[in-house]
Amino acid sequence: MSHTNSTTNYNLPQFLTSDKPAWLTDVNNAYADIDSAIYAAQTKADTAFTDAGNAQTDATTAINNAAAADAKGSGALASIETAFDPATIYSVGARVMYNSLLYRCIVAVTTPGPWTGSDNWERITVDSLISTTDSKIGNLTSLSTSDKSSSVNAINEVNGKVNSINSELSISDYQLCPGAFLARYGKVVMLFVQGATAANLGAARIPEGYRPRRSLAYINNDAASQGGCNIDAQGVITIGSSWTGATNIWLSGVWIAS
Repeated sequence: MSHTNSTTNYNLPQFLTSDKPAWLTDVNNAYADIDSAIYAAQTKADTAFTDAGNAQTDATTAINNAAAADAKGSGALASIETAFDPATIYSVGARVMYNSLLYRCIVAVTTPGPWTGSDNWERITVDSLISTTDSKIGNLTSLSTSDKSSSVNAINEVNGKVNSINSELSISDYQLCPGAFLARYGKVVMLFVQGATAANLGAARIPEGYRPRRSLAYINNDAASQGGCNIDAQGVITIGSSWTGATNIWLSGVWIAS
């Protein structure tokens, strides 16, 4: 071995007085390692510099966009209301722009003059607009409203909810085939088969709104109509082999509609 020790990070040769350096291996390899490490560091530095430049560009773009948005916002507000004019008188409810903020007159300005602040004006904020809107719309708990249209809308909403509940609880009948019909009370569906034939029952299909959430099997052990059938979630009725050709099936069942 031409060198006894090595550096910690890049394993470069470190010699003792008793070592005999091999220049073509020890020194050349050491220079190659140093060159690679310096190049890698330079590449990372160049990449970091480029990334920093891109970040600065993005930041500048964001600042410009924000400034443009602010200008548009100011322009929009200015277009909504005119700027305060000290040579003008204002009635209660008038709205003006002052120092880029929106204000509403709460005490009439009967004499032209400089800005009087809270003596005559109230700043309009998003919160105040929401509060004003809420007071006009009212709520369904107390039906308190301040105008006719809001009252009508609230009443219509109540009627809609009542109709929806009534629809869910109403009883409706549906005939599957001669001798078989369905009754629905809300989501509860009841099947009544009283003297139907296997052919008619097997050809029938449970309509949407009455179909079960999953496949069901029904068996009737009555001496007059022993047998069974399956009803799947698509409403298909499959007659069991023991009912094949039956002409007087009696059966009842109940399930929750999907």
